[in-house]
Amino acid sequence: MKRFALFLGAGAIAAAATVVGLGSIAQATTGTGALDCPTLSVFNPTHYGLEVGATATCTIDNSGVADGPVDVFIKSSDLGTTTLTGTASGGTITFTYTAPANGCNTGIVAYGAAGTLANNSVISGGNSAAGFAYLSPSGTLVTCLSGSLSPSPSPSPSPSPSPSPSPSPSPSPSPSPSPSPSANPSPSPAPFGGVLAATGDNTPVQILALILLVSGLSAVIGGTLAWRRRRM
Repeated sequence: MKRFALFLGAGAIAAAATVVGLGSIAQATTGTGALDCPTLSVFNPTHYGLEVGATATCTIDNSGVADGPVDVFIKSSDLGTTTLTGTASGGTITFTYTAPANGCNTGIVAYGAAGTLANNSVISGGNSAAGFAYLSPSGTLVTCLSGSLSPSPSPSPSPSPSPSPSPSPSPSPSPSPSPSPSANPSPSPAPFGGVLAATGDNTPVQILALILLVSGLSAVIGGTLAWRRRRM
């Protein structure tokens, strides 16, 4: 019972949306051709649900139209009329339709030069005009608005804060001057004997000088002793 009530409620909404502003469409005649869209779900007794932007291939069965190309019309009081080219074969018209991105409320299907309305006998066994209900991705009916919505103004971007100035680097301290090296004292001259004594390894010249020195001293000492002996 609950599902039946929802079904009737959805049908009432779609029917009301279809009736508003359909004075010219209401004058058309419902024909023998029945709208049949096996890939779509039934939205209400007179409409298949078709998501906006989606594509469906349908047939109009028992149309009585001669084989060949035939006009198919999708009529909407909100969106106007879209004309498609279908192909009739054995009285069945096949056509493909893509719901517009701005589709809303409902549209009905008509065919042939006279714009005969397809009926809903396949949908629910009736003989009323049949068509499509434009649905949102969530499966609800998209309602047409009486005017375009004014877009909400974009918020003004907040100004970026000015960067704080970087602190000036503190000057590097000047390097202290290196002390001048103190002069090395000049070595005091060593006596000849001290030089010979301090030198670990004596050269031949140094040895010869030592021999001459010893010989000289011996001669001086010997001469002195001889001179003393004479006086005595």
